[in-house]
Amino acid sequence: MITVTEDYVSFETAKLLKEKGFDEPCECFYDTENNDPSIVNGWMVISNSELEKREFVCYSAPTLQKAMKWLREVHNLHISIEMGFDVDNRQYFFFVPSVCKFSNKTGEYQTPFGEKEFDTYEEATEAAIKYCLENLI
Repeated sequence: MITVTEDYVSFETAKLLKEKGFDEPCECFYDTENNDPSIVNGWMVISNSELEKREFVCYSAPTLQKAMKWLREVHNLHISIEMGFDVDNRQYFFFVPSVCKFSNKTGEYQTPFGEKEFDTYEEATEAAIKYCLENLI
């Protein structure tokens, strides 16, 4: 067993992914036995449909990049993450300038977070994935 890191989607996002049809094989999954959603590491690669055969609820835990790839390939949703620099505070930040849904060679752009800044690339990515799952699928 490993601890949750910022490389994997959160438990809440893993649940949303499953609800929206994510069924890709993953090396990690959230195990909810005893109401403790802990992440379990890969002694196997398993998908949500295979996890449904267990006696307690589990959710596959893809990496942030795998979730973004699934959104792109299955739902034509493209997420942009960019880095900025706050001159006054002399520190870097990350933001989501757009989420784009492509269809018929045209794109529909949305700026879901406006001017919101995130401390890490991973926080911005998680927020954008969650936004897509809650609002665009």
